Amino acid sequence: MQDEETPRGGRRTRNSLLGSLLLFAAALQAAGPDYPAAYRDLGLPEYQNATLTGTGREITSLRDGLALTLVTREDDATLRAYYEAEMSARGWILEETVASRKMRAAGMLDKLPFGAVFSKDGMRYQVSTGRQGTDSVIHINVTGQ
Repeated sequence: MQDEETPRGGRRTRNSLLGSLLLFAAALQAAGPDYPAAYRDLGLPEYQNATLTGTGREITSLRDGLALTLVTREDDATLRAYYEAEMSARGWILEETVASRKMRAAGMLDKLPFGAVFSKDGMRYQVSTGRQGTDSVIHINVTGQ
């Protein structure tokens, strides 16, 4: 590709076009994962510091439930704080086990892998994490209604 003249008398080079493409790609990535419309329609939290790597076969309704898999560099404590705060703000109730309550009271909850179940209006939202090298893999399942 050769240099070309711009409408204002400047010159556009191949490198400037490549730079523009890289900026566009970075902007798309900064926008975060592309959550399915059925998930977004429920007003569920969208973790922006992750990459959506998979969905279940059903992504248009809750008929068979929604399943999402995301990958992030964030740790379990950060993810726990985010999902607990976001779900609570949306009116979802954390269904915590006795063991989890005791670990939380002792300040030791962050020593466990993150996993939580929230409920609201007959729906259940399960989120859990697992490690894959230096990444956290987030598994989300939404059922009900």
